[in-house]
Amino acid sequence: MMQTGVSAEEPKTGAGAVAVSRIFTLLLTVAAFICASCEKDDTGIVNSRRGVIIPLKTGNEWIGTQGTRDTADTEVSSSLLSIRISSDTVIAGEQWF
Repeated sequence: MMQTGVSAEEPKTGAGAVAVSRIFTLLLTVAAFICASCEKDDTGIVNSRRGVIIPLKTGNEWIGTQGTRDTADTEVSSSLLSIRISSDTVIAGEQWF
């Protein structure tokens, strides 16, 4: 009889296939936990910023000095600088100050 080179073997399901299946299941589980861990603040807006560097709230104010220095690092001039949050607005569901 002639052989055509085509094999009728069944696909192999060994340890490699089981390992790939376990890794896939693990990745799906991790993705589900990440999606479920999204936080919402009291306004119902998803909190995309994790840490607060400067507390933003209407009425907050920061006062400092602003100056210039020459090449010898000697202060040439300085002035008082004040920044105050006077209002906020919501853009695309996110609060901006």
